Amino acid sequence: MSGQATAVVMSLAAALLFAVSAALQQRAAGDALRSAPVAQRRRRRWLPVAAVFGRLVRDRRWLLGWMVNLAGFGLHAVALRFGSITVVQALLLAQLMFAQLLLRRRPVWQDWLGTVVVAAGLVLLLLVRRTAPADPQRVHVPLAVLVVAAGIVGLLGLARIVPRRRGWLRGAVVGGAAGMCFSLTAVFVVLAGADLARRGILELATDWVIVGLAASTVAGTVLVQDAFAAGPLPIVLTAMSIADPVSSTAIDLLVFDPQRLGLLSLSAYAGVGVVLTIGVVLLVSSPTRKAEARVPVAATR
Repeated sequence: MSGQATAVVMSLAAALLFAVSAALQQRAAGDALRSAPVAQRRRRRWLPVAAVFGRLVRDRRWLLGWMVNLAGFGLHAVALRFGSITVVQALLLAQLMFAQLLLRRRPVWQDWLGTVVVAAGLVLLLLVRRTAPADPQRVHVPLAVLVVAAGIVGLLGLARIVPRRRGWLRGAVVGGAAGMCFSLTAVFVVLAGADLARRGILELATDWVIVGLAASTVAGTVLVQDAFAAGPLPIVLTAMSIADPVSSTAIDLLVFDPQRLGLLSLSAYAGVGVVLTIGVVLLVSSPTRKAEARVPVAATR
């Protein structure tokens, strides 16, 4: 199996596991926050889910979701070793398609049309971005990390002022922040893999990349649980699935593998973006997801 094929298979398998994990953990986090006393939740206005983390780690659904997510992370790391971060992170959009099978309501024609359009966009992306850089450039990575981190902090500040009756909106905003955090995790995984192949595990153990990987992984875990507790699965998963590949693609093309993109290349990427956007809009605006969004969520303010 070629490197590109391996990356595709591993990415899709990881997307399936991430969708299953999200479904399990979203239900556990939502139930835990809804059952917590209001006063307890209000003491954690920035991250309300932090007030119930002790309850979550004792929830069998949440623990099962965490183990499934860990398995997905392993497959994700393998995919990033063989494919470009642009392709791998975009393929995680398949979570939206797999999530359809986990909804409490039967998908309608718009769900399936959106699925087909997203799949078409991913195929086009595979044709446009075929290979990963053999030695990803890292000179501007710290600046890129700071920019993305600033975006995450900005989204969290926005989430803090969202009215409590708009739980779905808060879930989407925090989900976007989690998606950006996951893009940083992917960046650090790529750098760690390159270091490991080039220098060995002893050199990797002393590299700042390990610290970044640990920080982004922990932050992403906390943010995604908070998003799950605030909003319904389709809304949160959609926000994460959009923010992650957008951030990852920007870092890949501007930092990892800087290149002059001609008019043809820019048009190709723009075309892929349009197709994926249409597919995502179809999925987000479907009656199935609107019905899921009306599921009551806990007040966070």
